Amino acid sequence: AISIGAIISQAHNHMKCGHDNFNHSYHRNIRTSLPRHHTLKQQHARKLHEADNDNIPASNDEWDNMRIAYNSDGLLDDWTDTDFKNWFATDVIPAAIEYLEKVIQVRPIDGNLTLEQRCTTWLDKDANKCAARASSYKTCGGYHDIDDVYFDDIYLCSDASDCTYVASGGGTAHDLVLYFVGRSSGYCDGVYAFSSFCHTNLYDRPIAGFVNICEQTLLGEGEYFTWEKAVTLVVHEVFHVLGFSAEGFALFRRNDEERTPRSPRVGGDDGMGDLSNPNFGSLDTTYRSSTNRFGYSPEIIAYHYLEDREKQAQFIVLPTVVEVVRAFYNCSTMIGLELED
Repeated sequence: AISIGAIISQAHNHMKCGHDNFNHSYHRNIRTSLPRHHTLKQQHARKLHEADNDNIPASNDEWDNMRIAYNSDGLLDDWTDTDFKNWFATDVIPAAIEYLEKVIQVRPIDGNLTLEQRCTTWLDKDANKCAARASSYKTCGGYHDIDDVYFDDIYLCSDASDCTYVASGGGTAHDLVLYFVGRSSGYCDGVYAFSSFCHTNLYDRPIAGFVNICEQTLLGEGEYFTWEKAVTLVVHEVFHVLGFSAEGFALFRRNDEERTPRSPRVGGDDGMGDLSNPNFGSLDTTYRSSTNRFGYSPEIIAYHYLEDREKQAQFIVLPTVVEVVRAFYNCSTMIGLELED
């Protein structure tokens, strides 16, 4: 569940965003951070990681306000302008997180959020015994290392009889882990920021990601870059982390009991022992093209040529989005929500 008004505002905001300019990589967590079953109820902890926020989540059987654990140490380390970075870390980012926690609802994680330590060679997957752990398992997109507290346990083994147990960090009671950094990479040329998710849960919902904000580009804007624009920028980038992107759209699922993918899959691990479940696995190539390199289904994004503007445009055409957009603009003929090109 999400504020469609929030999506509308982001869809029509040009943020000089570099999200589509770099390669994204992520790990799908099969065993950890599963959504809470909708018939369960629990007391909701509010232990935000390095954030003051008294936003109490709404409670019902299925959906709760998203709880975001965030860390801005990377941004403080990377940026050079002391006043500017302190303003962002102590004012802008907390305001954006508070807003997002109020307008976005998710199926909460059952228990604490933890992330798998990515294993490249399993000795015994069912027993969680790994013969080769990925050397880059800690990194989030190559921009920040994820804290040990968020990783689940694993056995690291040289053979079946020689294993070392690595205990879980325990995780925290959140639905998303987010790192803010401020590296001046080549992707910062002419853009304010870029972002991506680096871990998803079994059903492809992003549960960890990073936002890289480009200090020199923002400083170059001078007084034009107001507090409102700064908060909007952070909100915009976090929406990308949450899956509102060319790559993320391809991972959208239906809200049914099976969480059926809207874009076809080749079959994969369902977390219950079936390694070829058609609801899982990598994306099928059916819809891939030069304009749709991730292969999202036309029931998610549709292309329409706009005669009056002489351009090809992309629209989110999911049923609920169409219904709300038509009501929002009081226009019964709207085909969907146009995306920024």
